Amino acid sequence: MSAQAAPFSAGGSLTVVEERIGKTYQVPVSPEGTIRATDLKKITTGKDDKGLKIYDPGYLNTAPVRSSISYIDGDEGKLRYRGYPIEELTESSSFLEVAYLLRMMRAQICNEGW
Repeated sequence: MSAQAAPFSAGGSLTVVEERIGKTYQVPVSPEGTIRATDLKKITTGKDDKGLKIYDPGYLNTAPVRSSISYIDGDEGKLRYRGYPIEELTESSSFLEVAYLLRMMRAQICNEGW
């Protein structure tokens, strides 16, 4: 019998050392390998400090919320809506066809009790 490697999870925690005041913080990391920006607000130098802010020009390293409707991978240049590549929707479909898709999908979700 061979040993199997445990499934990879990017989750856990991140230890941040605030060297300005010598304090250590633990920031939770999701199984997808993301942290909440609001957790960084907790890292402060004192009561008048409003916490660390995220600066991400061009949103090059900003993770959107999880979505079952759309998928985006900026590094690969992929954008999908309900499984359809956005290029297919914009190049091969008319405005009315896309509007119909959006409307029918919304009706389907409402009928399923979402």
